[in-house]
Amino acid sequence: MNILLNRLLAVINEREASTIEYYIAYTFLQNLFKISGFTIEQTARLCNVSKSTISKFVREIGFDDYMDFKLSAMSAQDGVVYGWGENIIDFIGHNGIDRYIDILKADMDYMKTSIDMENIDILVEDLIHYQKVAAFGIVHSQTAALDLQFKLAFHNKIIYTNLSDISQDEYILHADEDTLIIIFSNSGKYITEYQLKEGYPRKDIFDLTKGRIVLITSNRKLAGDSRVDLCIGFDYTSHVQNHPYYFQFITDLIAVKYKQRMEENS
Repeated sequence: MNILLNRLLAVINEREASTIEYYIAYTFLQNLFKISGFTIEQTARLCNVSKSTISKFVREIGFDDYMDFKLSAMSAQDGVVYGWGENIIDFIGHNGIDRYIDILKADMDYMKTSIDMENIDILVEDLIHYQKVAAFGIVHSQTAALDLQFKLAFHNKIIYTNLSDISQDEYILHADEDTLIIIFSNSGKYITEYQLKEGYPRKDIFDLTKGRIVLITSNRKLAGDSRVDLCIGFDYTSHVQNHPYYFQFITDLIAVKYKQRMEENS
């Protein structure tokens, strides 16, 4: 998943539609596969703003300068990479919806017996204990964080999340011992590398954070990683990236068990 696309989407989701930042981000998204060939002067004309405004904007969304921004725009032309395995859209395109539904059914049946239910119970106890809670992910995994936020809010448990990778990193880096951080990552690579950045450089914020880290993943090897305090693992039988559906099921389990525990305590 290209870092520029992710950051531009974060802007239009977080800023008012009347702001100049929203307008620039929206214009960039409409021209995502063209702007890599634009000079800063051409980009400024496209957005009807000054060159200095463009320079300020690209720095605000985490790029060193306009050239760094252009390099990211160039990599966006290579297409979207979702992680490991074949993405759902490509699989359906090649094999048809009936074949995909059969695979999804088989994976969901297998998941019932493979998910770490005991660790979900531990996470629920953590949710009761910790006042400061955040949930994060990248792309489809971030939708799981938003889903959990929404479901827990119905039971008066408010947790924090943010689409911006920059804001996520800042929160994790500065988290203290009283903070619980839930990470949704099918591959587990959210813990080990910057998945949106060119070359996937090593991520070190989990070596530095003081927060309690809970990882929800199909990569069970990370259960023994020193950066992970609790790993909720699950398995599936196919090579198709069905984890958006698994995560929705898992967030339902967490919300249901949290509700039950709170009712027991009342």
